[in-house]
Amino acid sequence: MKNKEASGITSRIIKDKIFKFIVILFAFLSTVPLLLIFFHIFNNGISSLNWHFIVNLPKPVGEEGGGISNAIIGTLILIILSSLIAIPVGIACGIYLSEQELPVAFIFQKRKRAGSHISYHSVLMSFRVFPQ
Repeated sequence: MKNKEASGITSRIIKDKIFKFIVILFAFLSTVPLLLIFFHIFNNGISSLNWHFIVNLPKPVGEEGGGISNAIIGTLILIILSSLIAIPVGIACGIYLSEQELPVAFIFQKRKRAGSHISYHSVLMSFRVFPQ
């Protein structure tokens, strides 16, 4: 009986190692084209990156030149607004949870549920945004 259990465990370990190798291989094979594309874009695009490109507004379609200043300012506005909303809410939630005398298991359970709800809503939104 023990010999069968030992052989079952070793076969599972071997299958596990084979599967991990296959997953790592496919992960590497899928990142190689992405890295090649990034390298190509970096090599060909670094020459057009200068101060005027960063601080100028975009030109109309068909004209050469232009910049990305409005995109940078829009990104900064989004970061500031989201920080103004999220930081106070996060601090208030942290203070509330630290003041409550809740069991540790309860907190971990709530954290696990919150994580699953976040992924659940993002999946639903993707179905709504990209209908099939």
